[in-house]
Amino acid sequence: MSPASWQYPVNEMVLTDVWSRQLADEDHSKPTACGTKFRYSAALNCSRKLVFDALGVPESDPIDPAGVHVTTIGTWLHTQMQDAVAKKYPGSQFEIKSQVGVTSGSSDGVIGESVIVHWDGGDISWEIKSVSNYPFHKAIGLQGMGYKAKRVSPAGPDIKHVVQAGLNALGNGCDTVVISYIAKEAISKPVAERIGFSMYERFCAEWHVGKEVWLPLVEAEVARLDMLNGFADLGYIPQGDAYDDDGWVEITPTSTRPHYTCGYCSHRTTCIAYEAGIDIRPVEVASA
Repeated sequence: MSPASWQYPVNEMVLTDVWSRQLADEDHSKPTACGTKFRYSAALNCSRKLVFDALGVPESDPIDPAGVHVTTIGTWLHTQMQDAVAKKYPGSQFEIKSQVGVTSGSSDGVIGESVIVHWDGGDISWEIKSVSNYPFHKAIGLQGMGYKAKRVSPAGPDIKHVVQAGLNALGNGCDTVVISYIAKEAISKPVAERIGFSMYERFCAEWHVGKEVWLPLVEAEVARLDMLNGFADLGYIPQGDAYDDDGWVEITPTSTRPHYTCGYCSHRTTCIAYEAGIDIRPVEVASA
């Protein structure tokens, strides 16, 4: 049976997109503080994108309405969780600025806003992430859907999130990081009951990561940012790259099958226009 005309969504919405359009009209840029070129949240991001950001290159492909929608909901969720934790663990600090230094170039280091929770085991660095189904299921070790769903070995939290939390920990003198995942959609009740997930495990997961795990990863990332800081001072654009399950891989938005991060990059159009290694500083600066 063919659908009736009313079953098709309208082409021009009059109510549903009002809030999203208002959000899209706001300024969502986040300049770094203290004169630094990099943020903790940029951990393991594409080297090419980071240098574009460090040089202050205007975004050719700024965040779109869908991206604003997702990040706004994530920010609201962060706020609710922080408020709840503040009641249970008085003295915890939220959105406090800290800094990790780099040794080369003109930047003072890497800056970030940290969440430090004071609990019985001492101070910890807390990283909250709202995630979609696939990364949540992969992290907790759930494969398949419906009657085909089964437990497999968990991948754990994304290494990017471990490094970001580790930068926060290093900047605030914490030994342990706690990473929280909140799924945007819960595991179905039948699947949870059959496999053995509790009512909260259907949409919540938490990992406690010790310094022996996160510190080597953070030291490697600080060394990379140190190198990129030097590139930025020289005005040189490096090859694009991405950190996958198998480590670093070279990427370019013009490849036959571009890496998914290229599709979301705020410098995608600019990236296509410049070759790797080119000096994009103004002539009077480059020749000085």
